[in-house]
Amino acid sequence: MNRAPQILDDGEALRKLTSLARDFNSNTDLGSVLTGIMRAAEELVEADAASLLLVEETTGDLLFHVALGVKGGALKQKRLPKGQGIAGWVVEHGSPVNVPDVQADPRFAASFDRQTGYETRNLLAVPLCWNNRLIGVLEAV
Repeated sequence: MNRAPQILDDGEALRKLTSLARDFNSNTDLGSVLTGIMRAAEELVEADAASLLLVEETTGDLLFHVALGVKGGALKQKRLPKGQGIAGWVVEHGSPVNVPDVQADPRFAASFDRQTGYETRNLLAVPLCWNNRLIGVLEAV
């Protein structure tokens, strides 16, 4: 009985992804493409906010390249030192993680919540790979 709504949700998700792919193929501005990817991810998982952190090659630190949501502007170009936070863990292990209660997770970098005034409750983070190399982390909160 609950299957019909799921099929509609899957169909809507497929339409959004197809539209997104079409937009990306016609866009030459990498910043716009990355922001579009993050907006789609934010919408698909019904997140309050989403961010893209890229690994800085020289230090291994993570830099917030795209930060969406009410407090996203406060994170833009902030740095997460190598190996710190849940995103740092994702880079080190190359594995996605779903944290239902970040306050109870010792990996959580609470300093960003203190800086922005946003209270992160849960977090989904996945590694971003390109040419078989981990280049960053996508997060949805």
